[in-house]
Amino acid sequence: MKLKHLLTLVAACSIAVPAFTRAEDDTPMGKEMDKISKALKAVNRNIEDAGQKAANLGNIAAAKAACDAAVKYDPVKTKDIPTAGKEKFLIDFQASMSELGKHLDALKAAIEAGKTADAKAIYEKIMAQKKDGHNKFKAD
Repeated sequence: MKLKHLLTLVAACSIAVPAFTRAEDDTPMGKEMDKISKALKAVNRNIEDAGQKAANLGNIAAAKAACDAAVKYDPVKTKDIPTAGKEKFLIDFQASMSELGKHLDALKAAIEAGKTADAKAIYEKIMAQKKDGHNKFKAD
């Protein structure tokens, strides 16, 4: 009988945890960030394929549009920031998104020029910025 209760508890927790972790992803900004992530993953898969240049440029354009849309929203974590630090937090977030936009422009230029090594290096910068940005701006 106790095993049945334990299994019920484990099942309930496994349902609740994914729902909790998706809460931030269900926000308008979370949806835009998801678009950026999916577009960049597609670019990374095809970054060395010159035949995918048009698709890569389309994905970069989609990522750039989502970046421009996402910057209009405040991160969920903003509500956890003390009032005194909120303005700086939002300025830092907007600066980070602006930097992402510049990296996306550079990635576009590298792909247009057929500079695969440069494109890979820029992609790695974007992934490092993503990790740093999530540490700073994404709710725990």
